[in-house]
Amino acid sequence: VVEVPTVANPNNIVIFPSFTDNYTILRIWQLNEIPGLPQFSKAVYLDGDMLVLQSLDPLCALPELSAAQDLGADRSWSTTAPEFNAGLMVFKPSLEMFDFMTQNAGAVPSASGGVQPLLRAVFTDWTRLDHLQDNVNAHAYDHQRSSWNVARMRSIHFTGPLKPCFTKPRQYHDAPDDHPYKLWHRANQQRTQVDYAWPARRETRGRLPSALASGKFEDWFVGHGADDVLRSGFGFGETRYKEMPCAHVVKHSAAALRAFAKDLIQTAGRGMEQCLESSCADALEALWEVQQAWADTGDFRRILARRTSIDAEVTVYNFLSPVDVTAQVYEALERLVNSALGKAASRLLAQEDSRMFLFSVLAGLAEQVMDQERLLRWQATHSMTAIATTSWKVEDPVDNVFTSIESTWEFDQTCCRRWDVLLARIIAAGEPHTLGGGGGEPPPRSHRPDSQ
Repeated sequence: VVEVPTVANPNNIVIFPSFTDNYTILRIWQLNEIPGLPQFSKAVYLDGDMLVLQSLDPLCALPELSAAQDLGADRSWSTTAPEFNAGLMVFKPSLEMFDFMTQNAGAVPSASGGVQPLLRAVFTDWTRLDHLQDNVNAHAYDHQRSSWNVARMRSIHFTGPLKPCFTKPRQYHDAPDDHPYKLWHRANQQRTQVDYAWPARRETRGRLPSALASGKFEDWFVGHGADDVLRSGFGFGETRYKEMPCAHVVKHSAAALRAFAKDLIQTAGRGMEQCLESSCADALEALWEVQQAWADTGDFRRILARRTSIDAEVTVYNFLSPVDVTAQVYEALERLVNSALGKAASRLLAQEDSRMFLFSVLAGLAEQVMDQERLLRWQATHSMTAIATTSWKVEDPVDNVFTSIESTWEFDQTCCRRWDVLLARIIAAGEPHTLGGGGGEPPPRSHRPDSQ
């Protein structure tokens, strides 16, 4: 490992804190300047959140710059993306190229504060790698499941806030063997030589298998369609909300709640299956599984809050910030989950009949979780709308300088529902408003709304 000095980020605003030192990636072009190393005519750069499955030597025969297409949230997974993802790049070390990019970095603005726009501006004529073989986006497992073929993959890229190192092996012991996070945990187990006894996947058998329960979950709690409030917003449309970095903290937090609710239904189904086939002796174990699943969900929410964008922490007109909305919902669920599991455990320990009881408890808890998930999406969309339609300022913690973030949305031209009109009047009047029982606290020191 060779430590190198950071390269200054030329952007006035860095939306994601993790992008602060992002331009240090440019130092890979100084590879041949490191004392004691041989001279390289070509090299392959990899982000730290990648899993290598096969030798990457064949990539060295490709020209600079070779990369895979970027499959961002605003693109269809079935079309060819016009831009590359810098998570894996075949490049030629060159001090001249490093100097050129660092000298011109300030001329290429980056909305997020990341380095990718500069790299794309410099390497416009890039060679396209097969995105299902190299730098394979882990989300392709869900979006392009039919094309997911681990046998031909050389590397997998875990984009987004949920990195495999933030998860635990037990979360994926029931997942298929080709699941990207399960692949990472198996590889990490081999690397660290830490023994984790992967239990055999539970077979679907009996009259109420967990697979059937999983399918029923999708029937009972239909996924969010085009009219979903977080997707369509209050008249702005899905594309506009996706432009807001803080949409990620809401989207992933809501998705984690939905995943937990689905896990509740699956656990309830397995418990019912065991009761129908033999006895309910494993009911307490099922409650323990639920407790662990909720702990994992809460851990993810806290990690996400620490890694979120700066606009997710903004409080405008006393609306709760997206991070605070998420925290409030999770705190309410913490009480619900602990209460439900405590009562269930007491009843089971009293050896009361639990054949239908456990299923009803977990199914009822899943319904409460999904109620809170919908509340999260609705409240957070209000918060995002207030942020997007109001100019606010970001304080540089070093120079104590405020940089103004100007509003680009014309809110009064987009009202199309009754609650939109109400919200518009509240904002126009500049009156304090509290949504969801909170919001009275002043904005964080580093994020303050403009006084206009």
